[in-house]
Amino acid sequence: MGLPPSSAALLTAVNVGFGILYAAAVPFLRGDGLRSAVEKFMRGRRMLIYPVVFAAFILGAVLDPRPAVAKTLHLRADLQKSELRATVAEPFAAVRSPATAAFKMKSCEIDGDPNHVAATAHVKLVIDAASYDSGSATRDRNVINSTLEAAKFKTIDFESTAFEDVQIDVPGVSGSAIVVGNLTLHGTTKVIRVPIRVSMSSDGQFSAGGEIEFRYTDFGIKAPRLAYLVSAGDQAMVTFRIVAQRH
Repeated sequence: MGLPPSSAALLTAVNVGFGILYAAAVPFLRGDGLRSAVEKFMRGRRMLIYPVVFAAFILGAVLDPRPAVAKTLHLRADLQKSELRATVAEPFAAVRSPATAAFKMKSCEIDGDPNHVAATAHVKLVIDAASYDSGSATRDRNVINSTLEAAKFKTIDFESTAFEDVQIDVPGVSGSAIVVGNLTLHGTTKVIRVPIRVSMSSDGQFSAGGEIEFRYTDFGIKAPRLAYLVSAGDQAMVTFRIVAQRH
């Protein structure tokens, strides 16, 4: 079995080096003198430079631990097509439908290499807290001013820290993953885990959707009350769909 290219190149350089030393030693041993031996050695050095440089290049390419440069995609959400809704059980939930409201996204940026999602993917989402819209002016005003306190906590932010259980089919770029990240709501930051499904069309349009349920009172938010007596549910179900394009 033949030697690897790097080993063969290095062996060639060593053999040439020994040949040069031998060529220099012969005239000295014959009595031609030290000067003649030195001259032959100096001429031979030029022969050694090329195989040594080549061997070093090959070894560097083979042994260099640095990964290849990733083909990172930069995606920016289309805020008109993207949507995010939150549903909370109303007081007297047994006889009343839950309240569902839409929020507007201020920005959403997604980066990553589709071939190495777990190692490279990153999401940053900013939501306008004052954009809560359930279709009821009275409820909206109460939630925005008293529950979310949007005048003080103007945005709801999410930034990913890891991607887990990634099952992405490339080059189709479709599949699923769990996004782990920090959700900052009402001035409090907690780690959440969001299951998502993703896809990308042939024209480069990216889509991601999912849902997550969490206890919003864990973020220091007081559940709204009806007539100050009966409170709404303390769980929020958030559903979302993000549509983005390369930029």
